[in-house]
Amino acid sequence: KSVYEQIEKPLIPVLARMEAAGIGVDVERCKTIAEELGKARKEAKERFFTALAGPSDGTIDDSNFNINSNNQIAGLFEALGAPLTKKTKAKQRMMVDAKALQELLDCEWQPEIIEPLMEYRKYIKLISYVIGFVELRGEDGRLHTSFNQSGGWEERGDEGKAAPSTGRISSSGPNLQNIPHHRARVADVDWGQKLRTCLTASKGNVLLSVDLGQEEPRIIAVVAKDAVLIDGFEKGKDIYRPATEALYPHTVMNGEDKEFRDKYDYERFVGKTFFLAWYYGAGAVRLRSLDKALTPAAIERGLKLLTAAHPARNDYLTETTAMLAETGYVKSLCGRKRWIPKIWSGKKKEREEAVREAANMRIQATAADIIKIALVRIDTALVTAGLTSRLVLTVHDEVVLDVPGNELVEVNGIVRRSFDGLLPGMELTCEARVGETWAGYTKI
Repeated sequence: KSVYEQIEKPLIPVLARMEAAGIGVDVERCKTIAEELGKARKEAKERFFTALAGPSDGTIDDSNFNINSNNQIAGLFEALGAPLTKKTKAKQRMMVDAKALQELLDCEWQPEIIEPLMEYRKYIKLISYVIGFVELRGEDGRLHTSFNQSGGWEERGDEGKAAPSTGRISSSGPNLQNIPHHRARVADVDWGQKLRTCLTASKGNVLLSVDLGQEEPRIIAVVAKDAVLIDGFEKGKDIYRPATEALYPHTVMNGEDKEFRDKYDYERFVGKTFFLAWYYGAGAVRLRSLDKALTPAAIERGLKLLTAAHPARNDYLTETTAMLAETGYVKSLCGRKRWIPKIWSGKKKEREEAVREAANMRIQATAADIIKIALVRIDTALVTAGLTSRLVLTVHDEVVLDVPGNELVEVNGIVRRSFDGLLPGMELTCEARVGETWAGYTKI
């Protein structure tokens, strides 16, 4: 009840105003990027059929094979002896979804065939975004995404599982949460940032983007009582650097953390993902899939280092397991509750899944609560100050506002202050950028 009264209910009119405000769309920019993606898709398709020429003795080409047909792809891969293990629900064909293709790539089966196919599929999805930006505009020419306050179907996994009940806000029409991260490149092109250039500020205004720095590990430090993380944050250390250096020996250097981040941005991103997944209970197999270049030895080094450096992690998982086994649910710091009854399952695999979900829930739900409280604070402060600036987007731990230039300094201060005191025992840090589009910002 307290979560509803203090967090969810006050948020309803805020999200309604954000939906009504919408965000601008650069139609010409969308068309240009769609053309670029179309060309890249065509090239990936050509590389796929070129790679098939050898194994198929030249009998398969674009005229007699549909690259968009999962049935045909599955039949082809079975004939070529692909080590596929999972079948579709109908038991007629092997699974050839993104997860299955990644597994084939990880075991180095025909990478010259798998890689262009995966790229082709990613281009299809990316094109759908830019087309959606144009086609889903309202009569005012702006994009009015719908915010789903308690999550939504977009969060489901590949197997259509129920949406996780973390309380994270999702969106649809279009789903802006799934626009690729800027490090998730395709053929070394930052398409995520390119897509963000399509969404723009109102005429004469700028977009102010403010996101929380290292929100998840800061919450972990408090919830798990991890003294090593707390000390690292107090001293301003890069907490992901040790894991990154363990995974990638070539990144070990004597330079400052900023120099390290600038030089090894991608490796650090993998190190960050590795650290967080490990803290939530992921094992070596899951961690291996983060980067096909990671060797089993590198994974082992990373696990040993983290286990030795963060003893609080095992205590956290033990505490979470006991809490879940006793009550059947876990809660965020604000009291948001999630039931996970499979902790009482007779199957070990389901019990292990329950613990991982619970460990993730305690952190992710707290992060969801923080953003929701901050959105209400920001909206209230804007109205109280009589400003014309408007909240227009929220994506994960980021909030975006449409701001007149003469209000920028005041609004930046309002947003930053709105996050003060939201995480008991630790301050949250904000990173703010400003620009005419939702990309290419200048830090302020």
